Amino acid sequence: SHCLVFNLALREDGQWGTVESKTFYDHKMAAGAAYRSELAKAMAEMGFEIERDDKDGFRVKGVTQEDIDKFSTRRAQILKELEKFGAKSAKAAEMAGLSTRKDKEEPPHDDLMAAWKAQGAAIGWDSLKVGSLISGNKRTHEFRPDTEAIIARLTERRSTFLERDVLKLLLVETVGHWSVERAEKETADLMKQRSILRIGRDRDGNERLTTEEMFNLEKGILDKIALRKDETFHRIPAGFLAGFIRAEEVRITNQVRSKDPNAADVVFTEQRDAIRHICSDTGGLAIVEGWAGAGKTTMLKVVNDVYAAKGFTAIGCALGGKAAGGLEKEAGIKSQTLFSLLHQLDNRIRTL
Repeated sequence: SHCLVFNLALREDGQWGTVESKTFYDHKMAAGAAYRSELAKAMAEMGFEIERDDKDGFRVKGVTQEDIDKFSTRRAQILKELEKFGAKSAKAAEMAGLSTRKDKEEPPHDDLMAAWKAQGAAIGWDSLKVGSLISGNKRTHEFRPDTEAIIARLTERRSTFLERDVLKLLLVETVGHWSVERAEKETADLMKQRSILRIGRDRDGNERLTTEEMFNLEKGILDKIALRKDETFHRIPAGFLAGFIRAEEVRITNQVRSKDPNAADVVFTEQRDAIRHICSDTGGLAIVEGWAGAGKTTMLKVVNDVYAAKGFTAIGCALGGKAAGGLEKEAGIKSQTLFSLLHQLDNRIRTL
């Protein structure tokens, strides 16, 4: 089922305009969980047995995946299109969905019901089989999720979260048991717990939250950083850096001119600042943040060359093996996953 929202709104001044849709997008995951929660609860009250699935949704006990696939004709079309081109990515699936979509047809509701009944009968689904799934045991709503586990999940991948993230997780965990109204009330109660801290608003005006455990963890990290701010053993004189920066600029300029003889000199501006930040201007920690394609890899190649010339060994690490491999290939820094480096350090296979 779908909910259609026209991109048209009456403004306070009486004029008509388009909808400010960002809030819809921001809330779409929680809204989807709310919809599934109400649907599952209503079906449970009818006597269907509801089970959590592994994708934040639910299924009706007794309905097999094979039967679902037989009804999912659009999914079959998309998979066939992907197989034809040997593609697997989410973007490819989106394009396959668009390329296989027919113009919308709006047959009368009675015609649709008749078609669905015929489709169901062809694979052994009729009103008797549906009725057999309804048990006499209506669910009670005295279901209590593990709220501590839910709070822990909120900070598995991010250090902060929003109230709607809590609501979404509660709705997912209690699907088939709680109404949205109940989940909203429980979310409000959770927000009052001492273990959840309010730490300010983000640039969109949303109140950011974190757990006491995560707050103390990050505070501990900052305390350790502060202790290392005056370290100087790795600092390189600015004059020594200049030669390496200029050599890289000349190398890339020559590379560009091999394709376009009239190309201008390549000049590192932000890269030069970043190299100085890492090699000369900071203590035991230096942070450089940049967009994809901004020149971080080129900058790190120069950093590696500088430290190698001074007798240091740079170690690269990344969360994933693919990223570590890319860093090693493109910047020339011997790299590994962060997990493997920590394992080596913990077991004294390597020391820094």
